[in-house]
Amino acid sequence: MTFISYGRQLTSLAEQDPDRPAITCGEESITRSELESQANRLARDLAAGGTGEGDMVTIALPNSVDWFVAFAACWKIGATPQPVSANLPARELQAILELANPSVLIGGPAELAGGRRTLPIGYRPDPDLPDDVLPDATSPAWKAPTSGGSTGRPN
Repeated sequence: MTFISYGRQLTSLAEQDPDRPAITCGEESITRSELESQANRLARDLAAGGTGEGDMVTIALPNSVDWFVAFAACWKIGATPQPVSANLPARELQAILELANPSVLIGGPAELAGGRRTLPIGYRPDPDLPDDVLPDATSPAWKAPTSGGSTGRPN
């Protein structure tokens, strides 16, 4: 059996049927080629900011197309996306950030990031960044979920 990375599979789907809808969230929808382009551009932005293969990226975005783009961008550079609720209390988010030590926080408040790079809700990378296919990379984990809270501390 041949294994294929999530990032490479997204590229393949975009090449096969670029105009097919990829994500619809509420009233917003993007095609496979738009997802590919946006994810590649954000991936390059993340990489330029120091995020790389195996790095954790905490994603505190509300349910949205941007949430999926952020996940895909992480996969494209081999980073591990860590989804957390956009409504997480500050104390809990700060505890997660201390334990996970992500290279970047997407969607959360900068004042909780402890000096880490933060990208606010609605962030858009420089439109001059290339959006073409990236070299294949594979994260050590496809995501890093947090604890259900039974221990009182996130895992």
